[in-house]
Amino acid sequence: MDIYEIYAIGDQERIAISGITLEVRDELLFMNPDRVQNPSSDARLRAAEKWPGLQVFAERGHDKRIKSYFQDAIGPGFSLHGCEIAVSEHARQVLAPILGDQVRFLSLDVTGAPCKYWAFYATQYYYGELDEELSVFAPPYSSAPDQRKKLRAPAFKPDNSLRDLYVFRLPGTMDYVVPDNTYATQNFFDLVKEHELGGFNFKRIHYKGFKANPADGISLVSTGPKYLAGWEGV
Repeated sequence: MDIYEIYAIGDQERIAISGITLEVRDELLFMNPDRVQNPSSDARLRAAEKWPGLQVFAERGHDKRIKSYFQDAIGPGFSLHGCEIAVSEHARQVLAPILGDQVRFLSLDVTGAPCKYWAFYATQYYYGELDEELSVFAPPYSSAPDQRKKLRAPAFKPDNSLRDLYVFRLPGTMDYVVPDNTYATQNFFDLVKEHELGGFNFKRIHYKGFKANPADGISLVSTGPKYLAGWEGV
């Protein structure tokens, strides 16, 4: 089964999303418990229960000649600890009944957006064994307070538990720190494609020995409806 890193497409020429200050990001550090050693299985569910809400701002991008629009997934400029994707109300209605406890949709106030958006916060950890021979690791910086090695690109062994997952996170271990990434299985890729939810970016993981298919490109981007920004009119 293919495993992807997932992001949301954003185009700073089209829209610009901002408003998460360094102070706010520090206050929300608890939203990424993955970084600690062996977090409890419900750590992200408990973090989601503490969500205080957040206001971010969307405005016209750099190129005024381009008509501004939003999609079902938006990302760059919206970057929390442990979550870098926001989804539209339409996407939430489609995904929530299927994903169940694998995701919490956390309320956002996106000023300037044409519809309601939610933080797409994956709560399920994958506890299967990684293929450490093929996974890519990096040594810690000599001055880093945490001297665990850093997991750069995980390689997954065949595992039946992945068949029941759509999206998941990796927990930090005693040996390595995990990247702040959300991962998706082919199940989620197919779901997004079936329901034409635009704006998701599926990036293939370049572990050791990975052979890219030139026809696929570096990443796969989902297509779907475009929602006009409020400043563009109806």
